[in-house]
Amino acid sequence: MRHTFMKRARDKSEEEEVACAPVDGAAAKEALSGSESRQREEVRVAAEEAAAAGEAAMRGFQFAAAAAHFTLALASTSSNAASLYHRRSACYASLSRDDEALADAKECVALRPAWPAAYLRLGSAHERRRAWAAAENAYENGRRCYDQDVPPSAGEASATTAPTVNASSAELGIIAEEVARAVARPMRGDAEWKALQAASRRVATHLQDAQVATLEEVERHMPGRSGLCQLGGG
Repeated sequence: MRHTFMKRARDKSEEEEVACAPVDGAAAKEALSGSESRQREEVRVAAEEAAAAGEAAMRGFQFAAAAAHFTLALASTSSNAASLYHRRSACYASLSRDDEALADAKECVALRPAWPAAYLRLGSAHERRRAWAAAENAYENGRRCYDQDVPPSAGEASATTAPTVNASSAELGIIAEEVARAVARPMRGDAEWKALQAASRRVATHLQDAQVATLEEVERHMPGRSGLCQLGGG
């Protein structure tokens, strides 16, 4: 009995020593860092899955479900937020939630101000609200994306992108960034350029119709003061 009591006392003392032992700061920091990395990876995977589910729902014309998935993705990541706002804006437009579609389109433009598709989405949101002048401005800004960073000539491009034998890693990184920008630069004649051109013509027609309607209203109230004859070529 006495032997058993002494053994238990010794075991308890050893447990207390282990509990009171100083914690290795480096090990604790490494463990915390690993935990944070796992959490970030879990969030990234969740965002990707939500975005993929949203795109699948869009293809199935399930716009409410798609918008909900994109909302989840936006809550989890900021790496591709512009694209997510773009898609959710399209979903809201399809659901006739025009205020939300416009708000998301504006967020998309703010995040990627050199992306023509962002201005297409913004212009479309304004069109749904019959805000023709705002839509025209959006499409004009979209066309300006094609005038920024004019691509260098073939000779300049080869001189810029051809690394020298002694180029440093920093110089090679700069060259890689320049090449990436050149590849990502929108080119006149692509699908978005054509869509911007068509949208601009469509809005111009609406603006002219609105102007004529306004002048007709003025003519009804103040005959001869509207200038409607001059507008119509009469």
